[in-house]
Amino acid sequence: MQLKKFKLSKLFGRIDHEIDFPVSEGDSSEPSLVILHGPNGIGKTTILKMIDGIMRLDFTVFRQTPFSRCSLQFSNNKSIDVRSNGGHSSRTLEVAFDGKVAKLNVKRAGPATHEDAAAVDGLRTDFFAQTNRIKFEFINTNRTGAASRDATERYRELADEMRSIEARIVDDAEIEQSASRDSAVLARSKIIARRKFGSTATTLARFIAEAQINYRNFFSTSTPDLFPKILQRLGEQSSLRYTSEDLLARLRSISERDGYTQRLGLQGDRWNYDQLAQLLTPKSSENTNSNALAVVGTYVEFLESRAAERALVAERLLTFEKLASELLHEKKVTVEPEVGFRIETRDGQVLVEEQLSSGELHLLYLMVSALTTRRRGTVIAIDEPELSMHIAWQRRLVRTLFQCASKAEPQFILATHSPDIAAEYPESMIDLAG
Repeated sequence: MQLKKFKLSKLFGRIDHEIDFPVSEGDSSEPSLVILHGPNGIGKTTILKMIDGIMRLDFTVFRQTPFSRCSLQFSNNKSIDVRSNGGHSSRTLEVAFDGKVAKLNVKRAGPATHEDAAAVDGLRTDFFAQTNRIKFEFINTNRTGAASRDATERYRELADEMRSIEARIVDDAEIEQSASRDSAVLARSKIIARRKFGSTATTLARFIAEAQINYRNFFSTSTPDLFPKILQRLGEQSSLRYTSEDLLARLRSISERDGYTQRLGLQGDRWNYDQLAQLLTPKSSENTNSNALAVVGTYVEFLESRAAERALVAERLLTFEKLASELLHEKKVTVEPEVGFRIETRDGQVLVEEQLSSGELHLLYLMVSALTTRRRGTVIAIDEPELSMHIAWQRRLVRTLFQCASKAEPQFILATHSPDIAAEYPESMIDLAG
């Protein structure tokens, strides 16, 4: 389920907007993009806030803003409508979804009257039940900036704590490799920082864990599920097409792939290469038979299927590492599965997120939001993503987000004053003033 169309009438008493969102079809694995552009006061931020309010059924922005009617249509052609009866001086807001109508108080949260409470509860239950597969994230640059300032204050407090910390709060095993008291203090500081912080990093660590449980939640792939594929093989009586040499080569390939995915926290299946190799290289030819090859061949296909799942996750993580290290000035970003990622300067100093500049922290947050996107149903709305970003970053931003969301089709909605954001995607620009 995705967003399909947004319509807004008489915003500020005079402006009408209609926005079509591209909808992915079939097994598409490409993100879609809408970039809202226009002068101040045209309603870019208000549109994002209204969509966000609708998806959370929080109508605060509708109570604060003059408008006549607003509707959001989904890819299943159902829509939710919000009306201000009588304009901004109305006594009620009227919300309708899937045949249900509810009246809300125009001055505060809640139903218009006690008699409307049941209708409000019914609509809320029905709406969330039907839209629960949509993950909507509204990234408000101003709110992110405030969060960054709060985080900076927390980091200052942490620095004071680090200077006075006693070794007893850190397990000896965690710093036993320290060669001196100074290195022990440094190790202690890094450990505390990892424990204390990691909003963005923790999101990435959670993605690594969840993607291994059900990769199809995050990736679009034409590869059939394993069990139907095995049944198809058995039905074809295709065991004779396996050879010992072919199966050994495929096992070596799986082992090599598992070698680099394990660094990223992707756990391979437990199997013994030497034991299988011994089975596939018998001492006498009479021990090699089609039944044995069929059994081992089916198991190899199972291992290959699982390795392919891990490779999808690894591709996204490695892309994130590469792009983040390219974009953050003289810093290297490395995925560390337990904490999310590690940021290190050229001289080896390990940084927590809050030591980054506001632009770096903002970019990192956007990249992780794209990286952790689900296969379909994720909507990421970003208000003024260009703030605190160099023009070179602005021009690369959309492409970077698309790369971080590989093999998925989230919907990106950006509201911007900067045409450089759309430099590579001019066809996605919607001029609200036009």
